[in-house]
Amino acid sequence: MAFTYACSDYPGMAPCPGRFTAKTKDELWEHIELHALVTHEEDPSEWPDDERSKIEALITGD
Repeated sequence: MAFTYACSDYPGMAPCPGRFTAKTKDELWEHIELHALVTHEEDPSEWPDDERSKIEALITGD
């Protein structure tokens, strides 16, 4: 199974082309967090639980 996240699906991030697919959710989260840090200059360790929940809800698996 693969898991996918598109940054543009997150509210307010429509113009961001970041899209990631990984074999596990843990690996996908690594990509999401690195993308947030490098591209959006956000520190994922400071994200509140509700923000992580919003991201989690946008992760799809096939």
